[in-house]
Amino acid sequence: MPVLLALAAMLLVDCTLGPSLDDLRGLPCKEDTDCPILGEDCRKRACVEGRCTYDYPSGEVLEKPGDCQKFECDGTGEPPLLTAALNDSQSDDNPCTVDQCQEDMTSIHVPGPTGIRCDDDLVCNADGECVECITSEECAGKPGCTEAAPCRCGLDGSCRPQHCANMAFDPGTETDTDCGNECSPCPDGSDCDDGPDCQSQVCASNACQAPSCTDETRNGDETGEDCGGQSCDPCADGEHCIDHDDCVSDVCLGQTCQPPTCSDVTQNGNETDIDCGGGPPCDPCGPGKLCELPRDCVSGNCRLDDTSGQHVCG
Repeated sequence: MPVLLALAAMLLVDCTLGPSLDDLRGLPCKEDTDCPILGEDCRKRACVEGRCTYDYPSGEVLEKPGDCQKFECDGTGEPPLLTAALNDSQSDDNPCTVDQCQEDMTSIHVPGPTGIRCDDDLVCNADGECVECITSEECAGKPGCTEAAPCRCGLDGSCRPQHCANMAFDPGTETDTDCGNECSPCPDGSDCDDGPDCQSQVCASNACQAPSCTDETRNGDETGEDCGGQSCDPCADGEHCIDHDDCVSDVCLGQTCQPPTCSDVTQNGNETDIDCGGGPPCDPCGPGKLCELPRDCVSGNCRLDDTSGQHVCG
């Protein structure tokens, strides 16, 4: 209560400006949360011996895992500076790719070395995929492959019967020339009997269909069913993901889209800026941060910025 009364007195003096740091230092408190927030990541509140104090940390990093960037405080109390973090790439959980950060602060996943083992009996190919084979010689001794009936390595990196590479249509064992049924899945437009005959896993009217964002199947570059990747809308919380932008929340951790929080270093949910504004449970924002209503700002002042044309906290 003493803190609230003191703040009320300060705001009566000037209702357009939030309380200054000098005004807030020394206010009575019992714990850190009794001290008014400033809404600025580089000014930290603390209750020390019953009085509020505020520090300007230097070098403190606010980092969102896997986004190739970080926010650093310079010790002046000014808003954090955004810089590249080239060692903060997002993992796609694929042993056959190398995760890298680019200078534009985005993650990419490039094929790693060809031929290394990625599982007990699988190997990495040149496309960064974990497959059964790269050459037909690697199919020797694999299930269904014998000296009398040797296998060939199919286009999908799996060991398939010899007839899957004879450049002819073999009825009963293929649905189209050298693909489908016993052979590797067929490309779009090929004849098929069922979904597994197709690379897209979608067979309609006996033809393999191109992946779409409404076919109720995870295919193409989707990370979840009909979501994620470059073609479809972002995925809901709990869906599979590879990168942050695969998710509605813009937070992908452990290959799963996470629900928004007030500490995920991301503007999501109802927030008006990163981890602030939009009402509870997040704190209001500090000066210069985006806002929509007065409640979004520590100062209670959400104004139109003439330079940017956006509403920011005063």
